[in-house]
Amino acid sequence: GSSNNMICALFLNGKTYVLDGTEKFIGLEDYAHRIQGRPVMIENGESYIIDTVPNLPYTRNQHDRTANFVIQEDGKITGKVIEVIRGENKTSLLNKYHYAETLDKPYVIKQHLKDYDPNFIATNIKHTSLEDRKSDLRLDYDLTINFNGIKNGSTIYVKPDYTNELKNHDNDTGRMSKIAYGHKLYYTHNYTFDFPKNYKVKQLPQNFSIDRPEYTFTISYKQMGAKIYYTKELVLKTGYISKSNVKQWNADLTSLEAQYNNYIVLDKQ
Repeated sequence: GSSNNMICALFLNGKTYVLDGTEKFIGLEDYAHRIQGRPVMIENGESYIIDTVPNLPYTRNQHDRTANFVIQEDGKITGKVIEVIRGENKTSLLNKYHYAETLDKPYVIKQHLKDYDPNFIATNIKHTSLEDRKSDLRLDYDLTINFNGIKNGSTIYVKPDYTNELKNHDNDTGRMSKIAYGHKLYYTHNYTFDFPKNYKVKQLPQNFSIDRPEYTFTISYKQMGAKIYYTKELVLKTGYISKSNVKQWNADLTSLEAQYNNYIVLDKQ
């Protein structure tokens, strides 16, 4: 027939709420990407109603990191991070947490924070309730990054990005179908780096921007006094890359990865 799903619906105060019993740990009025925009058949006495599940914007899936970092003279980076996770990323993390064995539950959060990697040491981890499916999930923690900064004589080289989303995501250009990511993507980073007062900025990487119909990448750097501001926004607007755009996607991912390998350069005064 014309409908892709036959699921439950609640009519309340003039609104229709679609309830998908197969989707765990998702809030009311939130819908998994796999059913967004799909027609649904709703029982209505002896008849039925054909409706459509809302198609939610990519901003629903925002994964935001805000951090205040300090660049040490030995190149080590330390600071405080706040993560706010929404949409599919939040639902995925809640599923992993609740389906883990009791003794393994703390490891789920540590794995998310890359705490299994000796390059990243997360401490003083605090988070909002992992039972709350409607509100945003927030994580607060202290982070030490050991190898994104390199000291060479009187010069410090710093890679400001440590999560590198979409790295190694290039695909075979001869594929026969689109690339499906499972949901829309929206990553935002706002980092502040304090550097030693006896150092000056010798070089900041160039700002970077790519704007395509299906995705956008934006990275910018700015210095104000003894602070460097790093911002990043990555958007996959539809959750997929059309087959005709795979070649351009691969080329743009190569450019993005080159940005991840750029350094802020600090010289001792």
